[in-house]
Amino acid sequence: MAEAIIKSPEELREKIALYVQECKDPKNKRKPTQAGLTLALGYSNVGCIRDLGRRGDDYKNELSRFKLYLEDDRNQILLTPGQPTVGAMFDLKCNHGYDDGRKLTDADGKAIGIVYITNIDRGINKEPEK
Repeated sequence: MAEAIIKSPEELREKIALYVQECKDPKNKRKPTQAGLTLALGYSNVGCIRDLGRRGDDYKNELSRFKLYLEDDRNQILLTPGQPTVGAMFDLKCNHGYDDGRKLTDADGKAIGIVYITNIDRGINKEPEK
C-alpha cells in the first residue's frame, strides 16, 4: 500500500482541487494528467494513486471524479475547433475506454467484421434546424 501521505478523503479532495486550479492557470500551460496528480500529491508512481482508491469508497469517489474531469478535459479538446486532437483521442482510447471501431458478431458470438467510425458529426458550426 502507498505511504499515507494523504491522511483523509477531504485532504485528497483539497489537493486534487489545488492541482486542477494550477493546471487551469494560463501561466502554467499544463494539462491535467494522472501522472501530474500523482506528483502533486507527493507520490513517486501512479500505483500509489491506485492504492489510495483501495482505502475506501470516499477515496475511490474522489479519484473517480478526477478521472471523469480528465475525460471531460479531453472531450473538450475534441469539441474545440482548431485544437490538435490526436493526443486527446489517444488518451481517451488508452485511459477511458473509448474505441473508434465496433466489432460485429454473429448470433454465436463469432467475429464477422468491424465497423469503423471515421467522422462523427458533432454539430459544430452547424446551422440550427428551423
